[in-house]
Amino acid sequence: MKKKIEQIGVRFYLSNPKIRKFMETFRDIFFPIKFGFSGLAIKTTNNPPWIDEPDNSIFNQTSEDIHFFKFSSVQSTGIDSYNVDRLLWRHWIVSYSTRHAIQFTNPDEFNFVECGVGDGMSAFYTLREINNNQKTLNNSKLHLFDSWGPMKKTDLIENELDSIGRYSELELDITKNNLKEYENQIVYHKGYIPEVFHQLPNFPNSIIYMHIDLNSTKPTIASLEFFFPKLVPGGVILFDDYGWNNHKDTKHAVDDFFKDKPGILMQLPTSQAIYFR
Repeated sequence: MKKKIEQIGVRFYLSNPKIRKFMETFRDIFFPIKFGFSGLAIKTTNNPPWIDEPDNSIFNQTSEDIHFFKFSSVQSTGIDSYNVDRLLWRHWIVSYSTRHAIQFTNPDEFNFVECGVGDGMSAFYTLREINNNQKTLNNSKLHLFDSWGPMKKTDLIENELDSIGRYSELELDITKNNLKEYENQIVYHKGYIPEVFHQLPNFPNSIIYMHIDLNSTKPTIASLEFFFPKLVPGGVILFDDYGWNNHKDTKHAVDDFFKDKPGILMQLPTSQAIYFR
């Protein structure tokens, strides 16, 4: 009986386009959609991929452990231990991108890069994947670049000036403590981009993975210009800010950078984007 009523309702909906919006409102009030995930930038009605165990046990354990982080940047991000699960889909993309880079590259040394680190959340997911893969367990370094200080006017374009001073509460020591489990695999580079790159005369010639979360256009492009020549075939670049409405200038600049480059740049509904070389 229930199925027949549903079929009648669907036929009525399809044959009366002028009142569909009213019917949708009625449905949302009395028969609300059950979301499989609801978080920052994305809601889905399907089950998220990480619920499948044991394949995703590493991701799920990491998502539990991250609740014990100290979140120094909560004033700028609004994220703390009580609502960090809002980022699960974004962190899933970080984990997946790391796995992809490991699987499809085979360099002599596995070098990973993150520009824009904050409290170390995304780095934590990357490190967990690195340490649960035999290819990278004993042959990898994660290079973390951040000013751990306020955003400066000189690094921002006109549309970004309202971000001056943001992230002033960040502290390198807090990030180090959050990631202390993997301190021997991490190289910290404290400074503003691109100036900090001038301190790297002996940086490795190749990288397999790069995560950019800088909330600003000029440092994003400077990071690409410095690291893209080092990205090996099969490597990945993950962008955090690509799809946000308030970062359209960054998106346009990234698109322009890649227009004559090999590989594929794919935008994601989480506002992230992945470049596959």
